[in-house]
Amino acid sequence: MATAWADDGEPKPITALFTVQRWTREEGLPQNSVKTICFGPDGLLWGAAGTQLWRFDGVRFAEGPAIDVPPSFSGSIFRVLFDGLGRLTVIRRGAVGLVHEGAWRKLPEWDYKRLRQLYDVVAASNRLVCLTDVAVGLSAGEGWRLAAVEPTVSGNVNWRKASCGPDGAVWIAAQKGLYRLVGERCVRVPVPLASDDLAYESVHVGASGDVWVYRHPGDFFRLSKGSWAALPPVPKLAQSRLGVTAMVERRPGELWAGGQHGLYRWDGASWNALYTGEGLYPPGINDLCVDARGRVWAGSEGGGLLCFRERVVDVVRIARGPAVQTFTALHDCGDGTLLVGIAGSGLWRGSLDKGFEPVASEPFSPQATVFSICDDESGGLWLGVLGHHLMRRAASGQTQVIYPGRRVPFMDAGVRALLMSRDGKLWVGTQRGVMVYAEPEGLDWPRHQIPNTVNALAEDADARVWAASESEGVLVFDGKALTWRGVNEGLPLPVPCVETVYVDREGRLL
Repeated sequence: MATAWADDGEPKPITALFTVQRWTREEGLPQNSVKTICFGPDGLLWGAAGTQLWRFDGVRFAEGPAIDVPPSFSGSIFRVLFDGLGRLTVIRRGAVGLVHEGAWRKLPEWDYKRLRQLYDVVAASNRLVCLTDVAVGLSAGEGWRLAAVEPTVSGNVNWRKASCGPDGAVWIAAQKGLYRLVGERCVRVPVPLASDDLAYESVHVGASGDVWVYRHPGDFFRLSKGSWAALPPVPKLAQSRLGVTAMVERRPGELWAGGQHGLYRWDGASWNALYTGEGLYPPGINDLCVDARGRVWAGSEGGGLLCFRERVVDVVRIARGPAVQTFTALHDCGDGTLLVGIAGSGLWRGSLDKGFEPVASEPFSPQATVFSICDDESGGLWLGVLGHHLMRRAASGQTQVIYPGRRVPFMDAGVRALLMSRDGKLWVGTQRGVMVYAEPEGLDWPRHQIPNTVNALAEDADARVWAASESEGVLVFDGKALTWRGVNEGLPLPVPCVETVYVDREGRLL
């Protein structure tokens, strides 16, 4: 049964609910036009831009690391996918496909009369299904066969998009109907909500088994547990046609659709949107996929690779920790583990997935409070501990007490912030200002500074050190005169207590 909505309001921007991170050539992406993306059995994101195959671990790109595409295989990459056996398949325009099983081998030759111009390719178990304007081709490695169309439709069906569901069923959107591949026959599936049942341009079968359908110019339908429903139109649509090229189900009932003019999200009750010119480069989105953590990845045309992360906060408790858990320090070790300090319960190491274990904390008490953590190039950890202690814990586990040092006064309640600058100096924020530690000089206290509590430290691209002050606002360190000066223009008066400072990748102070 159709469901009607009336919504003339402006859709809330996707970026109000999700953070977006972008990777381009400046971050190592081979080309900024990402044509196809998918996740491999190795858990990495695979993709292609132009003639280059790459994979991405969330931090770094590798261009076909151990699986280089032979240079003789010409033509731009159209689709990268994995079949049910985990075999990598690369489809290029104007050339036969390749499959990798320890080494590259060619797929059977296309039927060039019927399979020349590809619209889409999907893997259904160990079988490839390819679409052109006039034919559906099937291959399990022994050659290509053309699927039959039942019931017979006069003229070309004009195939557009295919999707394989978790049960292995392949659905196909076409200009002359919606189809399901049964064996080697394309059987038409009526959509009772569509008056003329034509002009279907995209289909996606989600992990839930629901079938999502888009048709020209802006209609969306959902088949769930045998019942059809119509989604309301995207409100205030500036274009007469959405031009959807990719769809993906993030979770049951939630659809993401990308096209020539923007990215759209249906959350089950309303639409969100991100239009070109408002965070997307025209002409928009080429491909979409979702990882195991619910992050949406988008390959854009000219705008690089995008990742959308939901703005959610999870409350974390350490199972073996105290009844009251006040977290006082947090440090990402870079290997998937975290170090956390809990008030009155020392230092803990672990991950959100595997849990946390206490870290042996000699020579300070297991009931100590760790206020701050940072590391150095040799793998050592620097710890600021309540009770006037500054310590360095070597990779071997041996702990060295650094404080007290030369010309260093009483530190009150201890170290509040730590920063290892690029020149190898350790900056130490305390309740009486800042100390600096360097070898072989040791720990020193710059005399010309305002004695006040320092809550956080950050270094910018010009190697200037910034501090968040308890009573003096934002301070910056002048390395020549070893003095601090306030940088509080624009802050409300009286100058507030500033809890933290952060320098982003563009060098902006936040």
